[in-house]
Amino acid sequence: MLKTKTVMMAGILVVSSVMAGFAYNKKYSPAIWSIHVLKTNAPITSASQVGNLSNPVLKPEDVTDVTADFVADPFLMEDQGTYYLFFEVLNQETKQGDIGLATSKDGEKWQYEKIVLNEDFHLSYPHVFKHENSYYMIPESVEAGGIYLYKATQFPYKWERVKQLVGGPYTDASIFQYENKWWMYTAGLDNETLHLFYADELHGEWTQHAKSPLITNDLSNSRPGGRVVVEDGTIYRYVQDDGPYYGYSVKVFQVQDLSETVYAEKELGVILEGSGEAGDWREDGMHHIDHLKLADKQWLIAVDGHQFHHQNYAMWKLKSMFP
Repeated sequence: MLKTKTVMMAGILVVSSVMAGFAYNKKYSPAIWSIHVLKTNAPITSASQVGNLSNPVLKPEDVTDVTADFVADPFLMEDQGTYYLFFEVLNQETKQGDIGLATSKDGEKWQYEKIVLNEDFHLSYPHVFKHENSYYMIPESVEAGGIYLYKATQFPYKWERVKQLVGGPYTDASIFQYENKWWMYTAGLDNETLHLFYADELHGEWTQHAKSPLITNDLSNSRPGGRVVVEDGTIYRYVQDDGPYYGYSVKVFQVQDLSETVYAEKELGVILEGSGEAGDWREDGMHHIDHLKLADKQWLIAVDGHQFHHQNYAMWKLKSMFP
């Protein structure tokens, strides 16, 4: 639960939010987020499948065209033998999220490229996908007042906004196809509510599900935590567990029944969490996972994790304002 704390420092009145003993503000989170990529033989549906997460492949200092406070929310794509990693870059100068890009030929060694999408509002969660030979992205753009679809005019470097899919204060839209329909999970601004929309066509009219909101008043099971996986007719929904504090862990749910009027799912458990090891890149938690199915029946998996800045939020904020 968020609590407001007011601090007077150097004659400046600073208001911050404190949660579970840690200072926190979503957009200006005093935490260092990094990204790791690994391979598995199946979608990750249990913690035992995760394997070695010893070192991140992408850190804030790898970003070269802006100064980054963190990198997070990774999404994968493959095109003509090259792997692409899209992710949020928190720009230290603007305190705004931009969308960055890294590339790889083997999925193991990654090279940062540049910022590929920068708006006059905060962006994160760059959900990329391919449809009818075109590449699309649905980044989180709640500050723009809705969920927007972007299309690549020159993949992967240039993107244009083509349509508002849904209006309103929704975050981390996660889109997928199932039984000839498009479906989209998204969270409310409070992180405690899960909504579900559907459409017959990607560019068509989106309708809120009859049972939506599916979840209310629940920080542990509502906010999407990565791409939805549909494998062998089974749907897996990944979710951030923000109950103890933001960025605590990632859970997975298996959807048991889905139609325009029916929805049912069951929790399979926690699959990603902090290591608890002092100084580790994911010491304090993890909150995102993305899956890319490879031609050899393996899966390329991108995850993120963080360490808290072990300092008072007000002091951190002042340092960022007056470097």
